[in-house]
Order: sequence, then structure tokens, then C-alpha cells
Amino acid sequence: MRPDRSADLLRDILDFIDRIESWMPADATSAVGLDEKTLYAILHALQYIGKAVSRLPSATADLAPQIPWAKIRSMRNLIAHDYAGIDTTVVWQTVKYRLPELRAAIEAMLQRL
Repeated sequence: MRPDRSADLLRDILDFIDRIESWMPADATSAVGLDEKTLYAILHALQYIGKAVSRLPSATADLAPQIPWAKIRSMRNLIAHDYAGIDTTVVWQTVKYRLPELRAAIEAMLQRL
């Protein structure tokens, strides 16, 4: 039986959220203000977050039912496989509004493990 790596995966997600937040310019008000390298770095980190989420056992994900786990996995698949279909407005909204929510949920989950 494989050991449960939930805590490691959750810490990985937090690490990538930290990275994304550190790359965001303080004065940026939309994805339009992001340079190409920053946008690509953010997209890459979002892919890693989505992959970590896909590896979480369902019992761990169930600790935070308010998080749209399927949407996170879907975003990862979109970035990885349909890069021409990426809407930078959705990426911006995800980073600005959804990642703080995800961070809070992941921190709470880690405390419960």
C-alpha cells in the first residue's frame, strides 16, 4: 500500500501559490499588465497545482468540500492541452480571487491531517 502523501501535496500547492503571489506585480490590475514570462510562469505553476490536486486522495479533498477540485483539475488540463484556449481574464481572476481561498482551505486541511 502506498503511503498517504496528502500533507506533502498540500504543502506543494502552498509553495506554488507562494510563487505565483511573488511573481504578481503589486500594481497589476489585470492580466494585460503581465509580461509574457510572468504569465507563462503563472500558467506553469497553475498546472503544478492542478496536478497536485489530481493526486490528492478523495478523503483529503473531502476535508474542504467548498473548494472546486474538479475545476482546478480542469484548468490544469486546459493549460496543458488547449493552451490556445486560455482566457487570461480567467487566469487573472483565479490568481486574484481564488488562490487566496485555496490557500486558506489548504492551511486548514493541513491542520486537520
